[in-house]
Amino acid sequence: MAQTYARLVALASGGGDPAEVLRAVLIERVLRRFDSVSAYRQSLDELFEAVRPGYMARRTAHMEREVALVAGVLAAGVACGRFEVEDAAATASTLVKATNAFLPFSLSVAELGERAKVEVEVRRMAALLLKSVVAPAAEARRAAKRSARAKPTRGKPARGKPAPARARTRGAK
Repeated sequence: MAQTYARLVALASGGGDPAEVLRAVLIERVLRRFDSVSAYRQSLDELFEAVRPGYMARRTAHMEREVALVAGVLAAGVACGRFEVEDAAATASTLVKATNAFLPFSLSVAELGERAKVEVEVRRMAALLLKSVVAPAAEARRAAKRSARAKPTRGKPARGKPAPARARTRGAK
């Protein structure tokens, strides 16, 4: 758990677009745990039953740390106008709980053997969760920038694309 948290801290403090940081944190917290138990997935149910009381206390402490970390990413996103949330701590708690569905303790033995499927599903969940926190105005600005980069200026081809045939032949008589 300490290595997982250290990795999440590194992702959260790496800078960049808060939406991408949040996406990476939500996905990494699931896949790292998934990978750490894949070798002994057959015995997880018995293991969790035997250690449940101590495990549950440790799990609660880890989840609280992760909620605080995600709340920090959300607060950074709000500060730069990328996210729109009323309560970063409450929203972080919801995001962590939503992705808990993909943690090893929540999966069946069969699901633990299907990492690729779990990864697709957790990525889909992260994308859906991001849509709930991204500020509409911030997303509109990003879309406008992407659109502007894609549109060629008059008389000039778009980056990396040849000029239309009509433009290339003009004046080449």
